[in-house]
Amino acid sequence: MIRRIKGDRRDRPVAAVTPGPDRRPVRRFEEDRIELPIILVAALEETGTGVDRFLERLQRESIWQAESIRSADGEIDIQAHLAPEGLRCVVRIGKDKWYHHPLDALHAFGLEMPATDDGGLAILELDPLLNALPLKIRYMRTLNDAKPGLGTCLYLIVPRISFALRY
Repeated sequence: MIRRIKGDRRDRPVAAVTPGPDRRPVRRFEEDRIELPIILVAALEETGTGVDRFLERLQRESIWQAESIRSADGEIDIQAHLAPEGLRCVVRIGKDKWYHHPLDALHAFGLEMPATDDGGLAILELDPLLNALPLKIRYMRTLNDAKPGLGTCLYLIVPRISFALRY
């Protein structure tokens, strides 16, 4: 028998970069092409890093922590890894928003759940970078049910753009 602790969320989906063992890996690239979420492409633009340069670096090494790609003002931070099943990345936007790919989850710390859901990101006024993109909300929930003021997790529908890989 598994003992449940108050606030234990094992029955809830986890917004993490790495899918758990119960999720089948879905290949997000073939030998010569990869699909990138438009949030990542827009963030790369903001940092002044071209997609070709990003992909070239990603094929050589993982881009984590101290080696992450950052904007000059420090508002955007990109970390990424090219796993066998595809790209895994985290994009920090501002001080309190984190986009996780491939789950298409956006953690918005400090953002309270809206009373009504009309499906539009514009009412949430998340960030100029995000508001300019054609994103849609699949569903949302609090980051932590025990502490609803912590923030909101938005599961998004994020269009992707296919790019060629050069070896």
